[in-house]
Amino acid sequence: MPYHQELRYGTPQHAKICDAVVNRFRSSKRTMSKRYEAWTKAENLYLSYRPEKEEEATRRKAQEKGANTYAQLTIPYSYATLLTAHTYWTSVFLARDPVLQYTGRHGESQQKVQAIEALVDYQIQVGAFVVPLYLWLLDAGKYGVGIVGTYYTDEVVKVASIQDVPVMLGGLIRIPGKTKRQRVEEVIPGYSGTKLYNVRPFDFFPDPKVSFTNFQQGEFCGRVVDMSRGALAASSEGYFNLDKVRETMNKTPSIMRETGSSQIELPEKMTDFQFFPGEKSKDNFTVLEMVWDLVPSEWGLGDSDTAEKWVVTVVEETIVIGCRPQGMYHNKFPYAIQTYEMEGSSHMLRGMMEILGPMNGGLDWLLNSHFFNVRKALNDQWIIDPSKIVLKDLLDGGPGKLIRMHPSAYGTDVRTALSQVPTVDVTGRHIADAEILMQMMQRVTGVTDNVM
Repeated sequence: MPYHQELRYGTPQHAKICDAVVNRFRSSKRTMSKRYEAWTKAENLYLSYRPEKEEEATRRKAQEKGANTYAQLTIPYSYATLLTAHTYWTSVFLARDPVLQYTGRHGESQQKVQAIEALVDYQIQVGAFVVPLYLWLLDAGKYGVGIVGTYYTDEVVKVASIQDVPVMLGGLIRIPGKTKRQRVEEVIPGYSGTKLYNVRPFDFFPDPKVSFTNFQQGEFCGRVVDMSRGALAASSEGYFNLDKVRETMNKTPSIMRETGSSQIELPEKMTDFQFFPGEKSKDNFTVLEMVWDLVPSEWGLGDSDTAEKWVVTVVEETIVIGCRPQGMYHNKFPYAIQTYEMEGSSHMLRGMMEILGPMNGGLDWLLNSHFFNVRKALNDQWIIDPSKIVLKDLLDGGPGKLIRMHPSAYGTDVRTALSQVPTVDVTGRHIADAEILMQMMQRVTGVTDNVM
């Protein structure tokens, strides 16, 4: 159970725990933020998005007004490569039935093995594991790391309906043939088992003192998530200090979640919208949920001298609303990490988008430069003697035009009045070079034509 009295808002104990958790969060964010730029570029490349340069904006505006201009293209080859690889990964790992298959290690009978498979398959199907696992594998290729969180739940479903119920006399005797319509509530058990949820790498904060793949050996691991005021009050986690959250909702600073690419629209906090007059404007909060491997006796949370994993929840880096032992038999941080690169010593690893980025940039240049050169060749360039021809005939854009000579030039060689500048396609090899780059990208990632 949470420690209500010891961690009441405004007490020294509350400040001690809050500062310790927030300082660990900030130390992790300093390290994690070094990867934010690379992750943002990976998102842009995945979306085939390229920031518009000033000269490109000028051409686009001219094109919108009817000018015959052009724009550069971003070739989505990295996107196609990642989706091909992801299709292969999901077909290998998620297309089996059941998805997770088991075998006995100590001579168990086949019936017992099938019982375990049936239990886990119930959690995968009813607990909706497939979508989080699908995105988990996609994030690993896109960012270089995919994070999925786990928790156990015993859901209870409350169903209300209007029914005809017997009329009772004195609450004990049923009057035959008489009924009345009234609201009836039924509480029935819902899903019971493990649930999964995806965590954006921008929202994940492990201990920076250990490598990413060894995050389970760190002291702490957490995430930030937006939660509404109603969700905090209705949670089964036993949150406290919620009255202080209500009092300070418009006074406390807000944790700024990293948004990544400007082309990705994350859900926004409701800062200005009001459901009814007089309602507080700040309805959503950024919650820091930290799983911390601590010794309770050192922090005034008990007499135990053995390290335990506790879950500490802080709102807007200011108010502790939850502090309890994790209570999981596995005694691990409740996250699973999947990486694209096989590297055990580095704190951060690259994804497919980051590896293919330079080659995709070369591919963009080869094709765009070829298009530009062809377009230039299509626009005829002429050297003329304006004293020998009628200029308005030359400027007429229609097909099959006639260009008249001035009377003073009658009888002279027309080639001395008008000559076309020869054009040479210097980018003729670019298409072949682009094919070579595509083959290199396939070999680097292992996504060959056979897989595609």
